Amino acid sequence: MKEAADRWLSLMDKLLAEHRHLLALCLRQREALVQRDASQLCRVVTEMEAVVQRIERLEAERLDMVQVWAGEAGVDPAALTLTSLAGYMDAERYQRVSAAGAQLRAVLADIRRVNEGNHALVEQGLQFIRKTLDLLSSALAAGSGYGPGLVRMGQAAPAWAVDCEV
Repeated sequence: MKEAADRWLSLMDKLLAEHRHLLALCLRQREALVQRDASQLCRVVTEMEAVVQRIERLEAERLDMVQVWAGEAGVDPAALTLTSLAGYMDAERYQRVSAAGAQLRAVLADIRRVNEGNHALVEQGLQFIRKTLDLLSSALAAGSGYGPGLVRMGQAAPAWAVDCEV
């Protein structure tokens, strides 16, 4: 079981590193949203997709390990927790596994918090766009503003509406 615990620790370290990378990208995403930098936002989102794919692969590997451990312990995989693994590894490894789990949970909470803020920024930007489009469409419908579309069908443009060079 020591080898399995070491593999688990290695996997947790990889998951923690990828999630920390994802958190850094979420912060860069926030900066791009605040700066309204669409090209930077696209780069960050592309990089985030790659990190999420790596996390998904690591998570699949973790679930496979849970299945193996549950089989060895003779328990349902859904019932397998870090606490239940304590009896299968020495105290030092269990402490390291517990610490890695706690760190991962903390990083996940940070990612969730930053993503909620990013979501609010996106919603705020969409609301601004909707209000602007509503304002423009009502102004065009009322015939106010500047441009050739202001003359209604069947009406002649007034003499003062013609641009001229001086």
